[in-house]
Amino acid sequence: ALTLPLNIKVVFLGGLAHDEVNIALGVHHLFVLPTLGENYGHAIIEALSVGRPVLISDQTPWKNLKDYNAGWELPLSDKRAWINAIEEAASWDQAEFDKHCEGALAYAKAHTNNEELVKKYVEMFGGGDH
Repeated sequence: ALTLPLNIKVVFLGGLAHDEVNIALGVHHLFVLPTLGENYGHAIIEALSVGRPVLISDQTPWKNLKDYNAGWELPLSDKRAWINAIEEAASWDQAEFDKHCEGALAYAKAHTNNEELVKKYVEMFGGGDH
């Protein structure tokens, strides 16, 4: 069994009902998906569109996340890069976390063809100015 330091908490939620997704995204700091491949990655854009940075494999269409402070897309074979990304995210203070949340939302807006879709996601998941 893997033992983590006491300051690290990993929670596997399993399948969630649609109305539980916004709650799950909103109470966590980082969306992690070490996928072997995604042709789109709806869960990834959902996380980004509610302002959550992502740590994903490089086997998705979502690229250049660091340019926006929106997260990382990394090769699954580079274990050290994954560890470094998790350690970096764990070191963020509130201001740095906020910067990455804003970057995630900016990335989602810049990389979707449908602004209305992003707006719908933000409203559905409780993001935005309300």
